[in-house]
Amino acid sequence: MRYLRFSFVLSIPLFLLSCDDDDNQTSSANCSTVCEYILEAGQEPGSVPASLHGVLNLTLDFATPQSPFPQGTPATFTVSETEMTVEIEGEECITLRNPFRIPGTSEDNFVDNCRDDYVFGISADQNGNLNEINLGSIAGSGFQFLGQFK
Repeated sequence: MRYLRFSFVLSIPLFLLSCDDDDNQTSSANCSTVCEYILEAGQEPGSVPASLHGVLNLTLDFATPQSPFPQGTPATFTVSETEMTVEIEGEECITLRNPFRIPGTSEDNFVDNCRDDYVFGISADQNGNLNEINLGSIAGSGFQFLGQFK
């Protein structure tokens, strides 16, 4: 009995150390909504530069009165070449695929035409660092600027 108790006590640290701590990490695998955009005629496929890949923790700045999110709203963007997972505080996450690029710009636009009718345009500055992620709406007619995540 003494040996069994000793073995049990020794196994507790081993059990605790073997636990995986990535349960709270969000990726497209655990984001219930995935929106795959189909390019329209004449649109160039986007490709986010490698310097912008990764997890970006940003805050909404320059929110317009039409913005559904107030100034200062935090958001996390997980970005790869052709995929962006968007986690805005208080909202369900969404994964967007297949961005398009407006010719002559460095902005890759991820379109949510599945749920909220938003566009997230990510761009780099001249040094390849994050410039901003613009938030716009495609609800109704045309594009409406709603703010920037910086």
